[in-house]
Amino acid sequence: MAKDLGRTLLLKIGDGATPTEVFTTLAGITSKGIDFEADTIDVTTPDSTAPGGRMDQELLCGTQRMRVSGSGVAENEATYTRLMTVLRSATRKCNFQIVDPGDGTYEGAFFVTGSITGEDISGGKTFNITLLSSGAYTFT
Repeated sequence: MAKDLGRTLLLKIGDGATPTEVFTTLAGITSKGIDFEADTIDVTTPDSTAPGGRMDQELLCGTQRMRVSGSGVAENEATYTRLMTVLRSATRKCNFQIVDPGDGTYEGAFFVTGSITGEDISGGKTFNITLLSSGAYTFT
């Protein structure tokens, strides 16, 4: 398998328009992580033909979620302003795309669970962000 550069991951933020939402690059993420998580449901039951015998745990998939975290420098003032609008909203929810050019694109509604914003010495708008999927997301 060929090695893939992880630095190509992009975070895009939706403008909220309907019926056709437009996604704009919020940033190329300088450090990032994507976690796919699921709760488990234990459905282990004794074997009906040998109830006193060995029991092996059997699990079903419960609630699934995707958590995205990263940091970077905002692409431009407009996308930074859009992020700040989401952070100040009552729902803190917005549609995002997480684009991995070597793999595909995840898209869906994400709740912004945490964000730290600032400015670097050269004037760039910096941020750390954590997103948690809110509902189903797609992969293309």
